[in-house]
Amino acid sequence: MRIALGVIAALAVMFAAWSYFYVVPKYKEQTGGFEPIEVGGDGFAKKTLSTTEIKTIHDTDTPLTIAGNENSPLKVVVFYDYNCPYCVIEEAAMHEALAGRDDVRVVLRPVPFLGEDSYMMAALAMAAAKVGVFPEFHKAIFNAQGKMNQEKAAILMEEAGLPVAQIMQQAQDPLIRTAVQDNQQLAVDVGAHYVPSFVIGDRLYMPLDRDTTPEEFGDMFDQELMH
Repeated sequence: MRIALGVIAALAVMFAAWSYFYVVPKYKEQTGGFEPIEVGGDGFAKKTLSTTEIKTIHDTDTPLTIAGNENSPLKVVVFYDYNCPYCVIEEAAMHEALAGRDDVRVVLRPVPFLGEDSYMMAALAMAAAKVGVFPEFHKAIFNAQGKMNQEKAAILMEEAGLPVAQIMQQAQDPLIRTAVQDNQQLAVDVGAHYVPSFVIGDRLYMPLDRDTTPEEFGDMFDQELMH
């Protein structure tokens, strides 16, 4: 257990360095600088999204749902990279906050912030959704450790009893590839400069150098539901 936590911590440090020296400068280059975003004393960068931005974020033919259902009153979208160790930590806390409640629907938008392997993982996730096995795919990948790529994903999918060949073939669909690129551009457009970034109701939240606790997730969900 200590070794596993050490690996996660090391990956987190590597990701932070990558974000600071590559991802952030790249986004500044692409967008001409960040839009003004509120940074509070609670360690979150926040932004209130426009009605158009919210509609675009929720507009998807095949939602990658990991919690809740279409009738859940609160919609949450997570911009997520399968090679981001912070994403794993944050999702675990979010799942703990969601235990015993069905009033929150959580949908992932995988983005390839961390290179070609992340691009392929995002395509595989969308392909799994098209095939109808995304929850099983996500669970298999989420429960694994270390850097993810196509070869490792294939092994994990086979171990989980998923239709590997069908998912791999679907991932080559040009529409899937375009959807991955669209996800990344959408993240840039709405100001999600880091992964993970959470759209909860009409607010974009980005944890800065901190882990979100299950209690904080629960409070954010409850506050949005009261609006």
